[in-house]
Amino acid sequence: MMCLKNLALTMPLTLLAGCSFLFGEDGLFPDNSEQYKNAPELAQIAVPPRLEGAKSEPIYPIPNVRNAGALASEFEVPRPAPLTAGAEYDAV
Repeated sequence: MMCLKNLALTMPLTLLAGCSFLFGEDGLFPDNSEQYKNAPELAQIAVPPRLEGAKSEPIYPIPNVRNAGALASEFEVPRPAPLTAGAEYDAV
């Protein structure tokens, strides 16, 4: 009976120690979410002189829009009809 108590006590401690083996700084699955802060800066990209004169055009150009569709006077949007439940329903 004493052996079973010792086993029940040491088993969770052993399993918790295994978590650091898997997820600690030197574990199999380390947390790399902050490593970008220590990354060195790279030099700027040098564009060859023969390519510098090329102009880039937008893939989806925005056409000019005229105000021909605007209304000459104000327009008031009517209110929607209220939703009501029938006599056999308890909710709106």
